[in-house]
Amino acid sequence: MRAQSAAGVSGIGAGTLALIIVTACLLLANLYYPQPILHEAAADLGLAPDAAGALITAGQLGYIAGLLLVAPLGDMLDNRRLCAAMTAGAAALAASQAGPPRSFSRSC
Repeated sequence: MRAQSAAGVSGIGAGTLALIIVTACLLLANLYYPQPILHEAAADLGLAPDAAGALITAGQLGYIAGLLLVAPLGDMLDNRRLCAAMTAGAAALAASQAGPPRSFSRSC
């Protein structure tokens, strides 16, 4: 069964819609998963609690920035080109982080 839009044109299937809903919920929940274990994670990584809290805050601010800045691009640009550009950007950022592990110690 396909969901009907306001114009009467068939839209995406019910299974695809359910997959999109579950994915969106898991992505949003991912922002809040680390909060209950923040102190334990900070202690294991040798971070101050303030620094660990700043990491959580940075993730939430990045999500808000994406909603405000990136989501409207879907209405203004061709979706295929936008998805390709965002995937290439994410791959470039991931590749930039490849290399030997860095230490969290502060030696200045």
